[in-house]
Amino acid sequence: MAATEPVLCVTGAERTLAAVADRLAARDPADLHEIRLDLLDGLLDDVRDLVARHGSHLVVACRSVADGGGFHGAEDERRALLARAAAAGARWVDVEIEALERGARVAPAGRTLASWHGDVRDAGFEGAAARLRAADAGAVKAAVTVRDAADLVRLRSWRAGLSGVAAVVGMGPAGAWTRLRPADFGSAWTYVAAGPGLRTAPGQPTRSQALAGRVRESPGLAPVVLVGGPGVADSPGPAAYNRLFAARGDRLQYLAVPAACWEDVLALARAFDVRWLGVTRPFKRDAFRACAWRDPWAARAGVANTVRLAGGRPEACWNTDVTGFLGALADTGRVDGVTALVLGAGDSARALASGVRFAGGCATLACRNPGAAAAACAEAGIDVAIVPWDVRATVAHDLRVQATPLDGRDGDVPWPDTAPPGDARVVDVVLPVAGPTALVARALRDGVPVVDGLAFWVRQGMAQVGRVTGRPVSFATLAGFAAPEDAEDGAPPPPGPVIVVPGSKSLTQRFLLLAALADGPSRLANPSPGQDSTFLADALERLGAGVVPTRDGWCVLPGPLRPPDAPIPCGQGGTTARFLAGLALAWDRPVALALDAPLGGRPMAGLADALAQAGK
Repeated sequence: MAATEPVLCVTGAERTLAAVADRLAARDPADLHEIRLDLLDGLLDDVRDLVARHGSHLVVACRSVADGGGFHGAEDERRALLARAAAAGARWVDVEIEALERGARVAPAGRTLASWHGDVRDAGFEGAAARLRAADAGAVKAAVTVRDAADLVRLRSWRAGLSGVAAVVGMGPAGAWTRLRPADFGSAWTYVAAGPGLRTAPGQPTRSQALAGRVRESPGLAPVVLVGGPGVADSPGPAAYNRLFAARGDRLQYLAVPAACWEDVLALARAFDVRWLGVTRPFKRDAFRACAWRDPWAARAGVANTVRLAGGRPEACWNTDVTGFLGALADTGRVDGVTALVLGAGDSARALASGVRFAGGCATLACRNPGAAAAACAEAGIDVAIVPWDVRATVAHDLRVQATPLDGRDGDVPWPDTAPPGDARVVDVVLPVAGPTALVARALRDGVPVVDGLAFWVRQGMAQVGRVTGRPVSFATLAGFAAPEDAEDGAPPPPGPVIVVPGSKSLTQRFLLLAALADGPSRLANPSPGQDSTFLADALERLGAGVVPTRDGWCVLPGPLRPPDAPIPCGQGGTTARFLAGLALAWDRPVALALDAPLGGRPMAGLADALAQAGK
């Protein structure tokens, strides 16, 4: 399919001709613009002068009320308006396929855009491609409702049945992919709204939102996809990650897609060659089970939120929710030995409880179905107490973790108003929608340390971005890109230019090893972000330690170290390899290190001799 820079067709629901004229006067020469005659008030004959001035860049449409538009007049009147727009020089005149099949001819074939509006699940969907292909038109358009991953895969396959110039646009919850990656559907252009309040179709982004989503660059970008249930589109990920990727020059584009089942997720990954998935509920256990290799955090939690694929097949997974959570604890107080009350028992709740247990604390889950929670915890090997939801306020704790969907907006709050305030720290994983959630608002009133859902998301995102891109990102940088927009279409400016002098790689690696062997948690401020340091951090996690990102560096949780079951990747780090080789003396069994070229050819004879003298 086409790989040229996508063309944007800017549309708008303006009610006055003057407003349309203002839009066209400010247009980008690279854009097409659509005029919706059916939405305008007043004398439509006055549009002819405007079309004459801008016609080579215009798509003119006039949809009847019966077809979902705003034109109330007779069909002959509608056709006459379109014919006059064509005569005035409009590049494209949008005519529904039904009207063309009835013999309507309002513009020369080369300037007729034959359109079909429907639903991917309509009985007539499959046959619509043949109808459009048979139309005597210079281009075709399909505006199709798509709800989830399976609909997107079906729409892509259906597109192969069209020929010539086409614009295929998805409307609804899953439509963003078709609008931000139009080349994936062979589209000559994609439709975007001129601004807030001017959308003409469900799911239509504004022009500036589409540009921030990297639509112009999309043919050269690899998709990273967040999959989940119907609420996945509410994630800050697409806006924050795409702005971050653009600022850093990462050749990636982040999209959110709802899915009905895990099999549909895998079909989407195969159809679009997806290499990385972000995973949210209800698919975190599916993601974990699908992967042969699990990072230690995912292995302890029994769920994963980040998946790497090859050829459409999951091969490795990580859980960055746990590392983000423990980093939040390290930034707000003690991370080890806490007594946590976790509200909820879903995938996230159990994962965070596993983090508490790893750090030497104890956790209690409060939930509405203790039996199901006990079975899920037993399957994952998570040792926690479980109590019924109604008695949660009676459980002694110094850390309160909110991991249910309850945010208080519908009156159902996760913590009883009648419960005494206490002094427990609060972590709420629920993303705020309109101001703080009920639990965060109360914590702020009570004056206790609190981490809200957005701050939690940023912390897990730090680990996720580092994993997907191979490059670290600081809390301040990602938080700046994730900051809520002041207006629907007004993105806040990215963080100002800041020069950060990286920490010493040599000292970072030495402190990492010492911290992993210590008796308690250690904080490393401003560690080196280089690959040698991250390879050593990953290696220590494989051996049983924990290295979690904080606002200013890492918190290292020692954990009992154990010999690895597989070769430990060392990358090209000579210090990493030498330190791990020395650490191998702690175990009475062989330890294999995987060395990337050219590290394998560097002199290691002295190290080998020393190890041999020590009995290795």
